[in-house]
Amino acid sequence: MDWEFARDGQKVQLTLDGILAVNDHDANVVAGLMSLGIVKVANYVARPYLESGQLKQVLTDWTAEQFPISVMYAQSRPLSAKVRIFVDWVSKLIRQDPILQSRRSRPQSLT
Repeated sequence: MDWEFARDGQKVQLTLDGILAVNDHDANVVAGLMSLGIVKVANYVARPYLESGQLKQVLTDWTAEQFPISVMYAQSRPLSAKVRIFVDWVSKLIRQDPILQSRRSRPQSLT
């Protein structure tokens, strides 16, 4: 699996020969906590572990690709009031969270 990083407009792609691949933020964090190597997770997931000192951020001047947060629903049905209220609530939380709004909120490499 390739990791892509950027700094000052320069992009670098790394092809990794890892021994562990996961598709879940929690599993990535656990791998980092168990000292299995460098992991890449979003800052909002890693924040408590960074603040407690359980994980240490590396490659601090590089950023990783930012992924959008999307809400998907069937267009063939009208959007219910409950779903609309939920989407509005989550959108407000995201807009108010400084970590999610910061340019540094992109997934970072951790060890």
